[in-house]
Amino acid sequence: MAFWSDWSDGKKWLMGILSALIIAALIGLAKFWLSGDTGVPDQRVAFSASSEPAPFAVKSTFEGTAVVSGTLITVEVTDATLSYPNAIGGSESRLIEDIRVSLAEAAEGAWRPVRRSNRVEVARSLDVGEVIQLEPFITMIAVEGLQSLAGYWLVFDIAERSSADPASTGLSHAHTRGDLF
Repeated sequence: MAFWSDWSDGKKWLMGILSALIIAALIGLAKFWLSGDTGVPDQRVAFSASSEPAPFAVKSTFEGTAVVSGTLITVEVTDATLSYPNAIGGSESRLIEDIRVSLAEAAEGAWRPVRRSNRVEVARSLDVGEVIQLEPFITMIAVEGLQSLAGYWLVFDIAERSSADPASTGLSHAHTRGDLF
């Protein structure tokens, strides 16, 4: 009990150091908990995605880089082409409305989106036999709450509609070839 009642300079110094260490540890833990860190390491991965050989109306290819930083994947598309090789249902052109990028899991011949980006507006007409080159674009996918990105693909969803029948809408897809991260 004498330790707590006799506050010599050495004991004050020792208690001050211990208090500072405890406060620093608590601040560090609070920063970690509040940061929303996913446990996913920061990384930069080049990707290539294609709709081939799937039978979608609009064929597409995308190339670029996916940058993982904290709780975001920034998808930087540097090269994107769309084509409409064959008329479907008598429609001579398709209106490409927008593109949305998903972080998805492969599931029995399909994809199960886990997280999605905002829509990237395209609003362009695509005639039969035409190939169009899109401007480079950047979009982001939030990944908070995911502990790992292993097993995920990038899937590009192209929202399109028939110019002959605007009520006739569809989605064409392109995806990376296997686990990206």
